[in-house]
Amino acid sequence: PLASPCATVSYALTKAASGATIKVSGTINDHVSITQPVTITTWAGGPAGSPGVLDGTTTGTVVTVAGATGVTLSDLTIQRGALGLLNEEGTVTVTDSTITGNATTAEPYAGVWNYGGGTMTISDSTIAKNSGAPGGSQVGAGIFNTGTLTAVASTISGNSGGGIYSGQDETATLGATIVAGNTGANC
Repeated sequence: PLASPCATVSYALTKAASGATIKVSGTINDHVSITQPVTITTWAGGPAGSPGVLDGTTTGTVVTVAGATGVTLSDLTIQRGALGLLNEEGTVTVTDSTITGNATTAEPYAGVWNYGGGTMTISDSTIAKNSGAPGGSQVGAGIFNTGTLTAVASTISGNSGGGIYSGQDETATLGATIVAGNTGANC
């Protein structure tokens, strides 16, 4: 059964059981912190009648996964934060999604930061037009990995400050993925 609509994903998470599915329709201005297993996806045919967009309104981190396992982000756009997606030691799957237009003047990462031994799988997704700190290390504005990363059938392109950075002794596995057209290093 469907629950009553909530104005933000953050509020929906306070009402959702572990393992729930939260469906998003239209643009939601929010900074989401996930601490339990959950699926967040576009609500096809939802009240706004449009794709699910999580918008950080040019500040903060749009989506933070704080140690949670079993998190799935599907068919979403994550945009306009200082950082789009931060995975702090959790397990996250991103599918059929776009992470774009995130920008920071303080750090090299802007699109995705897989941090502290986190595990992230990105498939059929686009990481594009994210901007890291100018004049910095010029690496990882698209994806900054200090954990275990797998990217399959995805595109990492048009990021200002590099495409993908993976830390020493960290694992990044790419398959059928385009990493091109980033300013700074592509990888």
